[in-house]
Amino acid sequence: MIVLQPPRSKFSGSMKIAPFVLSIAMGMSVLSVTSLAQTETEATASPPQLKEKYLASIQELKEAIKILERQEALYFHASSEESFEHKELWDETAEKSEAIYKRVKQEAFTLFLSDYKADEDLIATVSRFTPELFETGELDLCYAVTKKLVSLRPNNPDLKRDLARVGVLTNDFDVAQAYAANPSNRETISKFSTKEKVLFSYADELKENFAREIKLREKDKTANLPRVEIQILDKGKIVIELFEDEAPETVANFISLIETGIYDGIIFHRVIKSYLAHSGLMSMNKFEPIGYTIYDENNRPDRRHHFRGSVAMWCNSQAPNSGGAEFYIMNVPAPYFTETNH
Repeated sequence: MIVLQPPRSKFSGSMKIAPFVLSIAMGMSVLSVTSLAQTETEATASPPQLKEKYLASIQELKEAIKILERQEALYFHASSEESFEHKELWDETAEKSEAIYKRVKQEAFTLFLSDYKADEDLIATVSRFTPELFETGELDLCYAVTKKLVSLRPNNPDLKRDLARVGVLTNDFDVAQAYAANPSNRETISKFSTKEKVLFSYADELKENFAREIKLREKDKTANLPRVEIQILDKGKIVIELFEDEAPETVANFISLIETGIYDGIIFHRVIKSYLAHSGLMSMNKFEPIGYTIYDENNRPDRRHHFRGSVAMWCNSQAPNSGGAEFYIMNVPAPYFTETNH
């Protein structure tokens, strides 16, 4: 049982939710996602320990590959009776090798981002792995690794391009604005995805609005605002702070809905990599009404804007005051959403 404790709201109560858990607590100032990848050992280990662990995993992967190659040869030269057994062993080893490979990547990034002075082999390994982070939507890790690569290779134009691309998606509008301001980069930007090109066109506005957002977040740290915790089955938790000063009706409605248990067991029915995660009430791909709608608060003079990590209620952009129970979490900035009813 989870007890709701909104520190400045009239709502209170309790609920049980699985796999989707929401609760109200105190103290966070920004969206926080619990990382399952970083363990306590990784957070406290010294660079020599991290390197030893990384090298051991590489050796383990090499041994697994040798076994795979041997089993593959045995499979192709085996009799029909023996081939099935060799195929089973190959599949089992391949699965283990995939797990080791993923561990090698994670340990390479952890070592690279530590105080360890990266050698050429580690830099080359991390450089090969980093594009995968962008493709899979692991943007925060991609940004941190790319930023360090740029510091080590400041004259590499490809790294500068990559940092600008991931920067504009992760709220680093300084690097995006600087890249866009250079006329020699315009042709490169024209080849980016439509979403990225739109964000680069908003770079000046995004930078200005995010500077305001940073000041507001500093103020929020002492504002004792309510929070929502979303527990996702087999994934972890997300903590969201609710801006009841700037969106009082939206926040009150959200807390009220939580108290009713309306979100118990629901899913994120629309998840778009490197864009947003959308949840709320859905049935047969249609929105389920809750019997009322709430007023839009996006047109208030003190409204907050859509950045990576922002949360808002989903509305019909053509119909004012149409919000209800649908909400979404932004994985990237969305300045065009701020101008609509969301």
